[in-house]
Amino acid sequence: MRFSSKFVLAATAAILSIAAAPVNAAPAGLKEYPENYGGSGDVPTDMEPIPGPAPDNDGESNPEAQTLILAPVVLSIGNTKVWKYTDFSPKSLLPFGLYRDTYGSGNRQWVADPKDSKKTVLRVNYPKGTTTPSSIYNPPGTIGGTGFYAQPIAPILLAAAKTVSLEYSVYFPPEFEWVRGGKLPGLYGSDGAKAGCSGGSTATNCFSARFMWRKLGDGEAYLYTPQDAVQNAGYCKIPPLSVCDPAYGDSIARGSIKFTKGEWTTIKEEVRVNSVPGQQTGGLKLWLNGKLVAQNDKIVWRINNGVFVQGFAFETFFGGSTADWATPYDQYTLFKDFTMVATY
Repeated sequence: MRFSSKFVLAATAAILSIAAAPVNAAPAGLKEYPENYGGSGDVPTDMEPIPGPAPDNDGESNPEAQTLILAPVVLSIGNTKVWKYTDFSPKSLLPFGLYRDTYGSGNRQWVADPKDSKKTVLRVNYPKGTTTPSSIYNPPGTIGGTGFYAQPIAPILLAAAKTVSLEYSVYFPPEFEWVRGGKLPGLYGSDGAKAGCSGGSTATNCFSARFMWRKLGDGEAYLYTPQDAVQNAGYCKIPPLSVCDPAYGDSIARGSIKFTKGEWTTIKEEVRVNSVPGQQTGGLKLWLNGKLVAQNDKIVWRINNGVFVQGFAFETFFGGSTADWATPYDQYTLFKDFTMVATY
């Protein structure tokens, strides 16, 4: 959903007396739907954006959302642009800077925080037997998890940033079964011609840095970087464990993050895009509950000009795409306290 510049200015003035960045418009030439979904695939190739207002608890359209002031507010603080969405009481995706809604709207619910009943959080459901949304092993007509693209800070502002970070908190309930693992939200970049970078993409004009959980609650950064890039020898050796698979993404710093059932875990990543395409000058840092736990400063995120961070992909599901990744019963996770910072 997009807003006119007059609406955004009026909405921002109504809630703050300070300047806010404009709501994002699509970069020139941006296609309406992602090109590279599917394949080994993270989402089905036939998924389309959901028009109109944000889905409510039951997955139905919520007309009242149109009358609320829900544009993302971006603050200029020193040499940074800062966006936060920590009060989910509007029960809407619009403050995320919703750019494209791709799948699983019926798996989203706005619920009370199990640690603070006065606070609203986002719940994502994973129905029994589901794995990657495009998997042939999913129960007929059933998709697990959810996916949408968020651009709370306009891409035109991110293009000039030296670093971009994303932080949020995730909750796995006490009875959660990890299985083999699953995807969690993370930053993505492109040249504006496609939205995502996953599902076996060669990543020629894109990259992604989602998080992932693994067996026993181990966490990692799950990266897609250009297959044609020459990465530093240390890239696939970032401790505690890194496993590179050029076909289906790189598991980086597995085990540097530990998710605890029944507790909120705060994770953060920072991406520094290499200033010259093809050069090993990019960076990645990971934090767990405020503590830096992994980093590398010789990553090639792009091999072509015009590729930079566009926003973040809120994607979460079990998988992997084969049946041994599927959740054995109905499960869920919770999300809250999102912050995105661009530093110049």
